[in-house]
Amino acid sequence: RLAKKAQTIGVTTDPEFMVANLMKDTLASWIVVGENAVPGFGAAKGFVKALRKDKSLIAIMAAGGGSGGFYQTAPEQVRKQIDSRLKGVDRRFLIDTPKKAWEFWQRVGNASENANRIDIHDNVLKRGGTKAEAVAQAQDLLNFTMRGDFAVMQFLTDSVSFLNARIQGLYRMQRGLAAHPTRLLIRGTMLTAATMALYAVNRDKEEYKALNDWDADTYFHFWIDGDHYRLPKPFEVGAIFGTVPERMARLFDGTDAPKRTRDAVFHMFLETFALDLTPQLFNPLVEIYANKNSFTDRPIVGLGLQGLS
Repeated sequence: RLAKKAQTIGVTTDPEFMVANLMKDTLASWIVVGENAVPGFGAAKGFVKALRKDKSLIAIMAAGGGSGGFYQTAPEQVRKQIDSRLKGVDRRFLIDTPKKAWEFWQRVGNASENANRIDIHDNVLKRGGTKAEAVAQAQDLLNFTMRGDFAVMQFLTDSVSFLNARIQGLYRMQRGLAAHPTRLLIRGTMLTAATMALYAVNRDKEEYKALNDWDADTYFHFWIDGDHYRLPKPFEVGAIFGTVPERMARLFDGTDAPKRTRDAVFHMFLETFALDLTPQLFNPLVEIYANKNSFTDRPIVGLGLQGLS
């Protein structure tokens, strides 16, 4: 657990991850859940509400539908909250120590995690849904409280980084397709159309052709006035409605050879839909022993350095 927690905290507190994760969640939520009509606008409002601890966030938290550290109910955590309110001066809003700076930064991260949950919650209420339904839909964006009854699965979700998030993402997409197939396919097709339009713009650019496969498959790429910008793709729906059509287009117009297309699509599906079951405590040792970075599919120590002291 400690190894997994260390990596998870290290990744999720990176500001680049926070921004990318919010973007991925927003697009995935729009396609799979469907409660947010305009992707991005509602998430921005939800982010501000989360920072302000709006009543929508409190309602979601109180019902157990939150994400990002709202389950710290150990006695020492409860005592900490009570003490902060009983010492005469409420110092919760003063960032006067490194610890409080760290806690504030975690609060920003929690806001990015809950922005789309709040948007979903508020939209359910607007269309006449009950408070219970609103909270349930917000939690169901990715329900991290589900861990299964099988002891082995509980051990793996405790020890393998982001495994539960991957499982819940696949499970949510499957249920979204079963509940609203037409809406999901229409919005997914809109993402495919946008991907193809972008590909038409990029296909003749040497910078685009020179991208590594993992880079091309993980992001949408834009060049504006010579500057390169990347927009992260959501995991499951991004792979199905973005990466695969783009790879097929590259194959049909001769940009990629059949073998490169096959290898890239296979690796993409392996990364997106396969479940790495190696506990994080051992994962670095396995990669070092194999001399292979599992994400980039490249050697850790290149040929030019192998064999040197």
